[in-house]
Amino acid sequence: MVAVDESGAVDPEADVPDVFYMKDNGGEDKLHATTFFNAFLPKVPTSSEIGGVGEQALNMVTFDPDGNIVPTIIQYDPLGNPVGTLPYSDEFSDSSGAELTPPQLPIFEYGADGKVTTQVEMPMIVKDASGGIREFNVPPPIVFDENGDPLGMSEPPKLMMGDAGVSGFEAGRVLSKDFFSEQSAAIAESFADMPLDGSPQGGMGIGGFGSPMGFIPSGAMDQINQYTSGPGAAANDPFGPQDPMAGMYDFDKYDLSAGGASFFDAGGTQKTGDEFRMQEIYRDTETGAVAGYQPITEVMCLTQDCFRDASQSDSVLAKIEEKVEVLSFDADGRAVIAEIGGQTLFTADGHLAGFIPPPIVMGGGGMYDPMAGPGGPGGPGDALSFAQNDMMFFSAMDMAGPGMGGPG
Repeated sequence: MVAVDESGAVDPEADVPDVFYMKDNGGEDKLHATTFFNAFLPKVPTSSEIGGVGEQALNMVTFDPDGNIVPTIIQYDPLGNPVGTLPYSDEFSDSSGAELTPPQLPIFEYGADGKVTTQVEMPMIVKDASGGIREFNVPPPIVFDENGDPLGMSEPPKLMMGDAGVSGFEAGRVLSKDFFSEQSAAIAESFADMPLDGSPQGGMGIGGFGSPMGFIPSGAMDQINQYTSGPGAAANDPFGPQDPMAGMYDFDKYDLSAGGASFFDAGGTQKTGDEFRMQEIYRDTETGAVAGYQPITEVMCLTQDCFRDASQSDSVLAKIEEKVEVLSFDADGRAVIAEIGGQTLFTADGHLAGFIPPPIVMGGGGMYDPMAGPGGPGGPGDALSFAQNDMMFFSAMDMAGPGMGGPG
């Protein structure tokens, strides 16, 4: 996105604000607040823990076969729908044979050599049931070790979709850079296997009609695996046991999120893997500055319908009540990990009655304010404090008693 002046000409000196307004798609005379993440970041349909329908943003950066951070190229199917991403390569050329040079994009940070070092944070907003706006932030996804070497990347969150829009989120995992590098190598091989004229060779790749397979988010692979011979596949795989997609993406094998591991961001601030997840932002009502944040749990519900559906499954309720880890330092400089979590509330007869959200985290290095920079008002390494969040109480409407779920 670029900024324009009053004449409509591109203004290279101006920035597009994080939140802007767009005209109503239905032609009504009103404007809608939105962000780049909401309106323009390509997303693909995915499976969802609740309701079965979701969306997941495509990754804007990845790792090439040598482990270098590179931008991605969005891959579309023949109908114009985004389906995946391809890692940028120096071997790509345009129709004239000239080498492609990726544009300098404001969503990336660059090193002195002009190469991408990380992706910047991306604000996102969601309208709640009462018509209010809830603000979220997707932190830079690349995780580093203490020496500044990249280790991997956090997946974009899944958006669970309900009748009125976004009903909740599912957190992405931190995956090893080896995962992305190996997929990049496989993608490069699929290009090498194509005829010189680029024509299809018989089967249909994920990109559509013989195109090379690009990287696909885990949520989309959950859907594809229903029809392949990989884990969780249907027995009637139309491609048979030699399905090229079968077992292509073993996300669990490369998951770095488990075990309380900590990482560093591009600025050198140490964080837990949970702090690289999407986080809800809380602002001071007087100054507008970021006062606190709350990393999302494995599953985060925003609507009563989402909680109602979640209450039917013990496993989903456990993900909503997950203990999220945040890192701080004591007076002696020793790392201290705090666990915060929410709690579902039930009536005496087992009906879901409400939810106590996790506390709001204040201070520390996990907080980001687009106006103040990383660390917000506290700054990296600042001691953490916590603030109580508002409890949610549900009406009796449609809040049926739990099936397999309910109080333990």
